[in-house]
Amino acid sequence: MRSVLAVVAPAAVGETLISVEGLRNKLDTEAQQSVLLEWISLAHGVIADLLNIPHISRDPTPLALQTYRETFNRKSPSALLRLARRPLVGLVAVSCGGEPVDLTLISINEDDGLLYPTNGVCWPAETYEVEYRAGYVLSGDARNVPAAIELAAVMVIDQLISARSADCIAPVKSESVPGLGAITYNTAPEVFSDGVPIAVLRLLSRYAFPYPTG
Repeated sequence: MRSVLAVVAPAAVGETLISVEGLRNKLDTEAQQSVLLEWISLAHGVIADLLNIPHISRDPTPLALQTYRETFNRKSPSALLRLARRPLVGLVAVSCGGEPVDLTLISINEDDGLLYPTNGVCWPAETYEVEYRAGYVLSGDARNVPAAIELAAVMVIDQLISARSADCIAPVKSESVPGLGAITYNTAPEVFSDGVPIAVLRLLSRYAFPYPTG
């Protein structure tokens, strides 16, 4: 059974996966700010879908650092609890059957959003409520969005722009991504998979959940 997820403390209004100026510089476009913000918002949703991040209401920035409350109703013992959002930044509070759990008794895997009892035993069959912070800092000096995710978003937006021009001849482009080297891509039909550039899927492969959450 899947968990129930809610946003407790959302990201600040106006947080975006890519800044308008950053997008202008990447794509050399003179589009109006309102149009760019629409494209950025659409790309944010596409990237979240490709990362297998579950949709919840009133959450326009699922990749942003936010505080969540997730409820698990376990009918049988379990070796772990798998959180729906990542990267996990930290636990705020955990309860089991309505009783608080000492956070020092919980081991965490930040990248995969996994919680384990430190004593090695299974979580008993019970209802768990986990409040935690997860996601990326999208703005300021602390911004930590992986370069691969940012480039994937730019490529998605590039495709949105290209799709608006019936006569567009898709250019070949190259971007340098820290840790990955040069990434070359274009928007020709043969390099797409279900409407998504294959290069985007490759960039996101290391960050996507490979299994359902809950």
